[in-house]
Amino acid sequence: MTIARRKAITIAAERSKPRVAAIPEPLPSAEDEAVRRESDALVRALTQNEPALALHALADLPARAVGERLGVPLRTAASRIRRGRRRLEATLPATTLSSPRSKPA
Repeated sequence: MTIARRKAITIAAERSKPRVAAIPEPLPSAEDEAVRRESDALVRALTQNEPALALHALADLPARAVGERLGVPLRTAASRIRRGRRRLEATLPATTLSSPRSKPA
């Protein structure tokens, strides 16, 4: 009988609580959605076409670990990372990619 009584009290207390309407998440703007789609496509292309650069940039692995993962020597992994960066820089507009080594104008 005690369990049923406590359950009834819990139900009554929940019913008497004021209900707060959930605040809807704002919908992303068309520009936000376009940026998200573009970045998703970039990450997908990067992981498929440039696995060495993807492992280095996205997984934050050093060139030695990239070489071990791909089964290639260190110098080959470093070359693939460098080549991947160059291809990526060539495909992106200059304003979206800022190299940490580039000097501000």
